[in-house]
Amino acid sequence: MSMRPTHKEKRNSKQAVQGRETVARPFWKQTQRDPMPLNFPRDGQLLLLLGLLVCTVYGLSTPRTVMLEDDGLFITAASTAGVAHPPGYPLFVALGWLASQVPFGTVAWRVHMLSGCMGALTAMCIAWILLRKTGNRPVAFLAPLLLSVSEHFWSQAIIADVYTTNTALLFLTLVFLQEAVANRKTELWMLAAGFYGLGLANHWPLLLLGSPILLPSALSAGRDFWKKAWYLLLIALATAGILYGWMVWRSQMNPVINFYGPIESWEHFRHYISRKGYSPSETSAATAVDKLLYMSYFVREALMQLSVIGGGIALWGLVTRFRNRWTFEVAGECCAFFGSSFFLILLLPLDYESFQIAIFRPYPLVAYAILALWFGYGLDGLAKELTQKTRRSPVLLYAGTALLLLGLTAWNGRLQYRPNDTFAADQAKVRLEMMDESAILITYSDEDTAPIAYLHFVENLRPDIRLLNGQGLVFGDRLFHPRRSQQEKDPARSVPGNQKAGLLSCYRNNVGEFGDEASWLFQAV
Repeated sequence: MSMRPTHKEKRNSKQAVQGRETVARPFWKQTQRDPMPLNFPRDGQLLLLLGLLVCTVYGLSTPRTVMLEDDGLFITAASTAGVAHPPGYPLFVALGWLASQVPFGTVAWRVHMLSGCMGALTAMCIAWILLRKTGNRPVAFLAPLLLSVSEHFWSQAIIADVYTTNTALLFLTLVFLQEAVANRKTELWMLAAGFYGLGLANHWPLLLLGSPILLPSALSAGRDFWKKAWYLLLIALATAGILYGWMVWRSQMNPVINFYGPIESWEHFRHYISRKGYSPSETSAATAVDKLLYMSYFVREALMQLSVIGGGIALWGLVTRFRNRWTFEVAGECCAFFGSSFFLILLLPLDYESFQIAIFRPYPLVAYAILALWFGYGLDGLAKELTQKTRRSPVLLYAGTALLLLGLTAWNGRLQYRPNDTFAADQAKVRLEMMDESAILITYSDEDTAPIAYLHFVENLRPDIRLLNGQGLVFGDRLFHPRRSQQEKDPARSVPGNQKAGLLSCYRNNVGEFGDEASWLFQAV
């Protein structure tokens, strides 16, 4: 006796014919396409070519010596396995130490290339996602390349800093989450959790702000995700905890770079990783007008990262995603985009002035990477519409995008091609060479501290002098511990008698730079 198929069986059969799969979802309704299968010989070659091409661009354009801002401190901390400024970035320091052991190039170039390799890894992850979502190889190749040569992403991929590492780990986690859902393999879930834990040990605030992009993939697994959630969280926290534990251990050994000195208690550790030292001061003048100006600045910069044309295609890609009913997935992307930009602006106590704008510039790198993802979806949508309406191949569309890529590379390359940029190193070298023999050099701002530290500790220039920081920060060798009481701050105890006169002279010549807040520092000398 034959049984008539039920309505549910008919629906499942129809979706199977259309290449779709219904995934159990507890509180939303959405149809999700199966990911496109990968052709590993061809797609693997495309990903490898993309990574090598991006690494080559960064390798040719990266500076061979130290730069300004945090560059010198990160290189010095990495090459000496030190403790960087809060929250410590133990993952970047550990990877930087490995990079500094490579037996060619300068130490600065090696650690710079760590950022470049992470930028290339970000590009490869975006290409993988586009291949799985669209199956369009030209799109998967062009979209991440456009991100790689965009102004802000390129600038961060050729210096020693943590931002390209953050984007790489976030998108690597997304790739493994999507593959875990598609293949239903526990090992992939565990790898995703491990990479997320590594991201927490790199720059946890920016990682958390970008994390909404991960939720749709994780929640689409339904009960399978919730069953694994507890030990996935445990894996992530354990991975981060191991690296932060290593950081605390290293702080007790007082390495060359030991920003706040030994981390001696749970309270010290919590203060360190929470970045309380960067909390807004009572005199912060940031207002609602500053927030609006930063938002306006971000919108302008976001539109220009992929060029105006590329920004328009990215917006079309966002519209295309909504039209194709990827609603929940797009919601996660939008939350990550706005979290890494507008919400971050609301959190930061930054005045709208040139110095603090420079601090803000690299923060929205995750948002720019999401723009590149939307650009890929938009380009794929345009190619399909062109094919359907004109019955012609979209070769001209891809050729136009390639020309856009070349133009953006040439335009941004004017500023980002910096292999011969020695400005910071030259200034630091002059200051070191003008010091008397066995003198004490006290630095104050990042602009002088970082390059001088690199030349002195890494390049071993002027090993006879003693390098100190006027705020009691940064170096393992310090006059006082910045977090101890005023009574413990006795610089005279740590300065030999024959050097006190030189230290006092240094103070008198630089009191304007240090300011009144540092005047007590030299009273005992």
